[in-house]
Amino acid sequence: RGHQAAYLEALRRHGVPYVVGKDPNYYRTREVTEMMALVRLILDPLDFVALVAVMRSPMVGVPDAALRPLWNAGLPGQSLRLGIEDDSDGLRPIVEAASCEVEALDLGGVSLETLAGWPEALQTFLKKLSITRRSFEADPPDVFLEKLRLLMVPEPLAASRFPGAYRLANIDRFFRELEEVLAEGKTADTVLRHLRRAEREKPDETSGRPRSDAKGVRVLTIHGAKGLGFDHVWLVQTHAGEGSGGRGAPTAVQRVGTFWEMTLQGRRSPGYLKVEARRSRVEEAEKIRLLYVALTRAKKRLVTVGNWLSNGSMSALLKNRTGGWPKTEDLWPDETPGPREDRNQARWVWLDHPRWNAETPMIEAQMNERTAIDPARIENDADQLDRWMEQAREHQARPWLGTASEEAHRLFREAMAERLEGAEDEVKTPLEGGAGQRVAMAVGTAMHGLLERFDHETKDPTNELGMRLDEALGWLDRALPHEDLKVTARSRTEALVEHFREGPLWQRFLALDGSILARELPFVIVPDAGGAVGAVTGVIDLVYRDRDTGEIVVADYKTDHLADDAEIQDRAAVYQPQLETYARAFQEALNLDVTPRRELWFVWSGVVVG
Repeated sequence: RGHQAAYLEALRRHGVPYVVGKDPNYYRTREVTEMMALVRLILDPLDFVALVAVMRSPMVGVPDAALRPLWNAGLPGQSLRLGIEDDSDGLRPIVEAASCEVEALDLGGVSLETLAGWPEALQTFLKKLSITRRSFEADPPDVFLEKLRLLMVPEPLAASRFPGAYRLANIDRFFRELEEVLAEGKTADTVLRHLRRAEREKPDETSGRPRSDAKGVRVLTIHGAKGLGFDHVWLVQTHAGEGSGGRGAPTAVQRVGTFWEMTLQGRRSPGYLKVEARRSRVEEAEKIRLLYVALTRAKKRLVTVGNWLSNGSMSALLKNRTGGWPKTEDLWPDETPGPREDRNQARWVWLDHPRWNAETPMIEAQMNERTAIDPARIENDADQLDRWMEQAREHQARPWLGTASEEAHRLFREAMAERLEGAEDEVKTPLEGGAGQRVAMAVGTAMHGLLERFDHETKDPTNELGMRLDEALGWLDRALPHEDLKVTARSRTEALVEHFREGPLWQRFLALDGSILARELPFVIVPDAGGAVGAVTGVIDLVYRDRDTGEIVVADYKTDHLADDAEIQDRAAVYQPQLETYARAFQEALNLDVTPRRELWFVWSGVVVG
């Protein structure tokens, strides 16, 4: 069945009805893929990949040319509200604006007349999406499924697309399995986990079976055809060899007469050659029996299809037929084109041979043209291929995720390396190097946690700060393995908190009461095309609204021990790219018109750099 999917796709493409015993492509069929995307979109509004898949499906029919205009108009972000509130009509301006942009596009003569009603279809679908999302939250599972099937009409759509019987069987199976999952526990997480796990763990799941009276070309394995007869039989893939079936396993044992022969880790006992010889004879006889089964299924006509002879294949066995395997010059002794019959009344067709086709001169001219290739073109094409391969390797080597602070850390290391250049002979303290960095990171993490958990509604800020400090010190005791590291980290954290409380940032921090929008806010952002990573992650320390200006401010805490203003400005320049990434991520997430103001809070120094 390794190539079965290719044959089934060809039959579907040419509209040839078929009946297949087993089609291991259930999760790869278009109807199941579309239904999985629809359910994911209903349960997870943030799944924009599912949104694209459903919009391109026959359920909606949005042309590809409209996807970018819809995205530019803000459809994904606005669609998040569907189900929370019935605002599908509020998306109409977005759809209309995208429709106007599509009409103005130069599509190179491609017509979208057959999809002319896509704006109305999309608007209708968005309303249905809002209804099904609310239904999942409010209705019993059976009511939700009934609404889903009535509103989205997947069965009629599947039945109208070839081959309808198989598509209907797959959709029926999909809903039966979905109903079972919903009955076990109706939560969005439960259903989404089931869909992702099923698709990942069952890549060769067999498709649904239509009713037994379905008619068409029967697609069978040779074993599945045993005992059956047909007027016309096509035996395909005769050139394909068989799997090893475990032959050549590193460890095997078998009795030969009174002795046990074996192979251990690929090393054979002397008599094991007899075992392999016997196995080869058995396998050869089995191939002949299997070929006999295949060749005797036809009542009127048998067609064998395959490439030229290959060792170990059925086409190689066919060479032993009466009269052998004819040569092309024997079949075509003259220039007369077309298929020929040999003396055993077998009709031979070579698809790549110029003499079998009536358009011989054209084919020969094309063959001659293919042989006259410019060497310079070959060299240029090879150079271009090398460049593409190098670009592909660079792209493939990119890490999937990167952190927004990674670049800041790199610039910081370079700055420190320049500052310490030539000072290798200086005596280092016990906590410099790896241990010192570990303590510094632990102190920074403890301070960030303290500022995140600080309760601004407290009536006694000093006491609140002391309680959060105790929590931070307790965390340090658990996080650091050695006593000397714990003592140093506790001392530095206590000193840092004392500097913070006595400095100007303390009052500014307390004044944030009521204006804080988020603390320790995680984000994921996709960089511009050609970026070094697939996605960038990070955590924004503080987001608040300025009481005086009304601006949104993205702030990042820094715990560096800096001596003067010059050092502070140098370090701020290092951290600036990281802060800009934070601001852009927040702006894109909320679709803000203005980039938030950016601030670096140097806690030890009591300075804010904006």
